[in-house]
Amino acid sequence: MKSNRAIYLLINILCFYVLPLCITNTSLAMVIMIFVIPGIIAITSFLYGYKSGKIDYIYSILTALLFIPVIVIYMNMTAWIYVIIYFVIVVCFNSLGKYIRKNKEEK
Repeated sequence: MKSNRAIYLLINILCFYVLPLCITNTSLAMVIMIFVIPGIIAITSFLYGYKSGKIDYIYSILTALLFIPVIVIYMNMTAWIYVIIYFVIVVCFNSLGKYIRKNKEEK
């Protein structure tokens, strides 16, 4: 099954640029930044790793880089740590998806 990186990146872009528009207070901002966005990128990364059957570091780097303009547009510079956190999440769940697919194919 062929996987299209652009579709998964588009979902992440929508997540990064649309969800911050919903932020009305600090509590909601923390929920979105700590739970919602990481949850969505974890799911898309897992699915991408599962469907592609590979660990794609370019996908991981692009996802992290696509978040940088969000910091400038919607947030302040203290949000830079999320670039690293989101990169780690993408690599971990992309690897998990690949691993599960590999184990499923071996059985």
